[in-house]
Amino acid sequence: MAATTTPAGLAVNLTYNGEPTPPTAAGSYAVVATLNEVNYSGTATGTLVISSGDAVDLWRASHFTPGEITAGLAADSMDVDGDGFSNRAEYALGSDPRLFTPQPLALTPDSNSTFTLRFHAVPASGAGYAGRTRTYAVEVTTDLANPDSWQGLSGYTDIDGSVQPADQAIPLPIDDTRKFYRLSVRVE
Repeated sequence: MAATTTPAGLAVNLTYNGEPTPPTAAGSYAVVATLNEVNYSGTATGTLVISSGDAVDLWRASHFTPGEITAGLAADSMDVDGDGFSNRAEYALGSDPRLFTPQPLALTPDSNSTFTLRFHAVPASGAGYAGRTRTYAVEVTTDLANPDSWQGLSGYTDIDGSVQPADQAIPLPIDDTRKFYRLSVRVE
């Protein structure tokens, strides 16, 4: 890392969290640049962020400041906007962790014999999504007590958010069997 001075060529001492050796590990580092000249004085500070290259880390860096990341606001389990979705879920859904996100899956009655299950599919794009695909699957169960009972709804698994129409509407016939639905979202 180097510093530029005016006039050019002045000697500058750089420290990273108080150490003279530039870091190489992922993380946030406080950088202090101090002029080391007889006729000049000055100091500048900043933060150096080294990303691990992990897609979620790139997404975090695009939505949170280095200070917020260091303070833990960008942690996977945090819900900064209070909408009930953790940062990890906001990443998977492609939503902004700072803006309230409505429930992604809605069930609306159409007639006496059908309901429509709706969700909005979005492509994986922006910081943290390079070379990745967001895939959706609607899953159904009749037994919420058994976590292994969820199964993909026939015809509505592996929905590619970059290829399929954005608004998905799935007609569901009404019968005497109680059913529960959920939306599974993967970013791969």
